[in-house]
Amino acid sequence: MEEHIIYADYCYLKKNTKAYYTLDYYGGGYSADTEFIRTLKNTFDGERIAALNAARTRAERILTPALREIMDREKFDICTVVAVPRAKAFNTYLPQQLYLIDAISNSAQSFNNIIDGTAYITRHTNTKTTHIRRRDVGRMTAQGNICSADNANDGPEPYPGITQDTCRIDATYIKGQTIILVDDIYTANCHVDEDCIQALYNAGAKVVIFYSFAKTVRRY
Repeated sequence: MEEHIIYADYCYLKKNTKAYYTLDYYGGGYSADTEFIRTLKNTFDGERIAALNAARTRAERILTPALREIMDREKFDICTVVAVPRAKAFNTYLPQQLYLIDAISNSAQSFNNIIDGTAYITRHTNTKTTHIRRRDVGRMTAQGNICSADNANDGPEPYPGITQDTCRIDATYIKGQTIILVDDIYTANCHVDEDCIQALYNAGAKVVIFYSFAKTVRRY
């Protein structure tokens, strides 16, 4: 597991935040190591259940020891694990499109000193999807709909405060807590994660540590 800093820009994020990740992600290029993440995104409900189950299991096998290591490194006695919400309103997703949230919840619940806070932030208003697999565009979904970039990209681009504007944040369980915020991929200058971190601080979080399964690596 690698460590990095998500630096404050005083627009989306007001303070530097320590962050961790496990895998390198190379954008649109195929990588066997990170394909499970793209499977779990299941943006157009086009993945087989067997593939989703396998991807969820792999996510749990990565996240569970990562949470243990973060707890050890940061010397946390107790913390709450929260997930960055998906781009669309929560009630628009089918259960098979929420397997990543399931994996994060299952990993959190495997500890006695970690609170499962995956329900503490839920999106109620659509925002723009930031990662779409090229191979999915033009495919038929399980509901018989044709996948297109347009029908995945309704909603606004990231802007400062988008998390608070488009999500229900249960501050009752955030205030005063030590938070590990989990996302699938961290991409610098995308600003989704920075805005979510700041939303947690605005809700009264004591400390926020960020973890992503992968971090985007730029190829030059």
